[in-house]
Amino acid sequence: MKFFAFAASHRKASLNRILVQHVAQSVSGKGHEVIFEEYASLDMPLYNDESCSEIMKVTNNLFAERSAAADGLIISSPEYN
Repeated sequence: MKFFAFAASHRKASLNRILVQHVAQSVSGKGHEVIFEEYASLDMPLYNDESCSEIMKVTNNLFAERSAAADGLIISSPEYN
């Protein structure tokens, strides 16, 4: 199987990044393919159909392509209190 993985955090020392990398290693150790993407390349603003910029279209398309090519997603997102 092929998995698409990312941590929804920009911080290099993010616990979410560490968690996703750990899960990705475990999954790939079982013979599956894992594509890890840096969140900065997927950093999409909140959707606003009145101001859909070209940058937003590019990042949306990249996310859609990576997701469609995968059998599963591995995502870790920070919880903000």
